[in-house]
Amino acid sequence: MRKHILTVSILLGATIALSGCASAQVLRPVSAHVRLADNGRLYVGKTETPIRKLADQLKKEGISPKTQVTIEIPPNTPPQALTAISRALASNGYRRILFSKPRKASVEKGQDPLLKGFHK
Repeated sequence: MRKHILTVSILLGATIALSGCASAQVLRPVSAHVRLADNGRLYVGKTETPIRKLADQLKKEGISPKTQVTIEIPPNTPPQALTAISRALASNGYRRILFSKPRKASVEKGQDPLLKGFHK
């Protein structure tokens, strides 16, 4: 009986320990979000960051170079800005860089031609 209780408690302890490790991995950031404002300033979260300190700020926030960095850019961002940001990150080991423009929704007023016969 004592062996059974000891075995069960060892298995229970191992299960708890393993599940703790798994949950710690889930809590790591999957992606870092950086925003380039219209005025040319970079933000990591809500923190304004100069381009030369971008990688340092990401590391300070716990973002490893293996993590994807998504950079939201304004619609008319010049290519030189993208090159400068990429160079600043790549020189510090960040290779997974994704630039994205903000999504826009558009609405047209009027009746949908496919629904003409339904609304009489």
